[in-house]
Amino acid sequence: MNDAGARGTCAACKYQRKRCQENCPLAPFFPSNKFEDFKNVSRLYKVSTIIEMLNSVADNEKKAKMVETLILEAKIRFENPVYGSIAIQNKLMLQIEETMKEIDLVKKTTDYFKELHAKGKCAAFKYQRKRCQENCPLAPFFPSNKFEDFKNVSRLYKVSTIIEMLNSVADNEKKAKMVETLILEAKIRSENPVYGSIAIQNKLKLQIEETMKEIDLVKKTTDYFKELRARGKCAACKYQRKRCQENCPLAPFFPSNKFEDFKNVSRLYKVSTIIEMLNSVADTEKKEKMVETLILEAKIRSENPVYGSIAIQNKLKLQIEETMKEIDLVKKTTDYFKELRARGKCAACKYQRKRCQENCPLAPFFPSNKFEDFKNVSRLYKVSTIIEMLNSVANNEKKEKMVETLILEAKIRSENPLYGSIAIQNKLKLQIEETMKEIDLVKKTTDYFKELRKRAF
Repeated sequence: MNDAGARGTCAACKYQRKRCQENCPLAPFFPSNKFEDFKNVSRLYKVSTIIEMLNSVADNEKKAKMVETLILEAKIRFENPVYGSIAIQNKLMLQIEETMKEIDLVKKTTDYFKELHAKGKCAAFKYQRKRCQENCPLAPFFPSNKFEDFKNVSRLYKVSTIIEMLNSVADNEKKAKMVETLILEAKIRSENPVYGSIAIQNKLKLQIEETMKEIDLVKKTTDYFKELRARGKCAACKYQRKRCQENCPLAPFFPSNKFEDFKNVSRLYKVSTIIEMLNSVADTEKKEKMVETLILEAKIRSENPVYGSIAIQNKLKLQIEETMKEIDLVKKTTDYFKELRARGKCAACKYQRKRCQENCPLAPFFPSNKFEDFKNVSRLYKVSTIIEMLNSVANNEKKEKMVETLILEAKIRSENPLYGSIAIQNKLKLQIEETMKEIDLVKKTTDYFKELRKRAF
């Protein structure tokens, strides 16, 4: 302590423009060369709170760690004023989820190759009634228990096309995904021979439009109740024992039922800092997220006064390291089993180089100017399958629609050989999930403001 005094005023006292006492509790942790660090920390946390937290810990080593985490949290909060350190935690949690999914997928692949090694003949060659070779390209993706799946796929797609598509991708995991989408597309086309997967895409797009309209309506209702709420007394002003003004910046985020939350937050953060951070963000939704993370950080710091939210981040990082080790081990096992396993004419007739007959079933739908379209479609689908599908529909208008969707699906598959039209469906489904979550959140907010409004009257 005397050494600190000998060097002059500590950074904390220097920033507060006062004389540094011999028993200054901040001097050992904020020497004169840590002026900027204390400046950042004091902008976010009350000085009295910092001293109180330091006094709550007896061990000097733990006190030093506490100061390190306070400096780090202050830095993180100013770099990301909306989410603060919670953003890092969420990112790490998301990374863990992704790695766990990867572990699960790799384990399934490993089990699959183990099963293949034990069984032998694949569904593809069983269906074609010929001997399965050691280097069969279809065996890893159509094992013997997938006979019905291959039967359905081969009715729609050429076997040579399937092999060609698989060879165009190097990654086995991606090949497995490709096969999944081929199986799904074959199933969808059999259930809806006219429109196939395009029908699902159109339905999903329509659903998105409807949900977006609903979001817009609910948001307008929410804004109305927010405006009503801003007029009443908030928890922040109640805690500070002062009159809540009409334009109070804290009222929309700390209503009267959040008294305890504001009490906890104000113990850790300066009220002026909270208002400053809220004013730095224009979007109301982001402001709400900011308040949520401030409440959560205050709670975490009260539960763990030494490390605060940094403890959670360190724990998550350690968990990621462990899962990455597990992934590495499982991948090595998978590679081992993979190594074991590796052992004038219409456009249609013109493309097939044959005479176009008068009753050619393809001529009305593939005239000579559609040579490239038929070329693309025939690369993916069997000609016999196309004719069979056309014959299954009596209405010519529906036949034309069917051909349009076949051309579109062939084009999509050529642009995305891995997932085909399933990629678009998955993207649309994901978009719907996101919009439904948004609707749910906005509805809850609306209900909340409605409830507040009822209480006011």
